[in-house]
Amino acid sequence: MNITKARRRFLLCGCSHGQLASRSALNALLKFKADFRPHFTAHLGDFCDTTAWRSGARDSKDEGASVSDDLLTGLGFLEKLEPQAVFIGNHEARIYKHAEHPNAIVREAARSTLSELRKAITQELKAKFVETYEVTKSWLEMGDTMIGHGFMFNENAIRDHAEFHGRNVIIAHLHRQGMERARASRGATGYCVGYLGNSEKFTYADTHKAKAKWTQGFAYGEFSESYTSVNLFTIQCQKRTFEAV
Repeated sequence: MNITKARRRFLLCGCSHGQLASRSALNALLKFKADFRPHFTAHLGDFCDTTAWRSGARDSKDEGASVSDDLLTGLGFLEKLEPQAVFIGNHEARIYKHAEHPNAIVREAARSTLSELRKAITQELKAKFVETYEVTKSWLEMGDTMIGHGFMFNENAIRDHAEFHGRNVIIAHLHRQGMERARASRGATGYCVGYLGNSEKFTYADTHKAKAKWTQGFAYGEFSESYTSVNLFTIQCQKRTFEAV
């Protein structure tokens, strides 16, 4: 699917994570959108956190995290964002996996949640819903650039996504902002939009070094059939304090 016809303004965000979102980050994005007035807006996935659905949640406090509150918060932000396209990320993909769970209670809960998601996004928001999470299929074309949630999660992931497509690509997924050139003769650039969460709420990542690189932000710019100008907007750098020993 090619969503371009003429030169237009775009706004791309991702990784707002439902109840783990930063209210100030969401408000900053919405204010920017009101001023920028993009022709095309997309949420690149992980608009819900699905804490209770994660594989390691069993017998932990995460197992008791509210499914309905997370869903309502995630969809509530999408309603304010008014995107033309919404992707599922690896966090929403958890629900799809549980929709085939052998336990009937878990399976029906997941299917009910998916039904609410589809209705809200396709019928109420009337947005294009990319509800596949598969490395070759979960993308849309925006001019000369591919956009999607992203799959690889390593120090070179931004570059590797550009090399995978052999063309410009914009992803979310990594919670950090960045721009990397691909190692390709024809040239390609990868971008990561950052995230919109509150780092203090992501306790599952407290021992991960990568968390120190997380950056709140989004991407915006202009695109046409053969041209894309990408800017990364940083909302704030996460402040960290250290006690003297």
